[in-house]
Amino acid sequence: MKPTTTSRVYDVLKACGDFRTARQIKVQLGENINRVSAALYHLRAHKAVDFVEAPETLWWFATPESDNRLFKKKGITERVVTRPRKKKVIKTEQTRRRMSRRYKI
Repeated sequence: MKPTTTSRVYDVLKACGDFRTARQIKVQLGENINRVSAALYHLRAHKAVDFVEAPETLWWFATPESDNRLFKKKGITERVVTRPRKKKVIKTEQTRRRMSRRYKI
């Protein structure tokens, strides 16, 4: 399974240990700038990254100690039947004729 752009952006910032601009991350990942900026703002909403504002640019850095995202293990859960499924209704020829007259099919 291919890693998401968000996880790749986070890994770049965490591994570099320094400030990076969105353009530098874009060049390093070879990803679209729109995806990179969306990933950065998503990570910022979860406090995994933050930025410092400089004239005409934002410098991003990782903040792994304040990351509040939930990491769930993916696993197969068994289906619990709370009520039986509805059975598929097979229309008879008589029903089809009645429907065609009603809706002029």
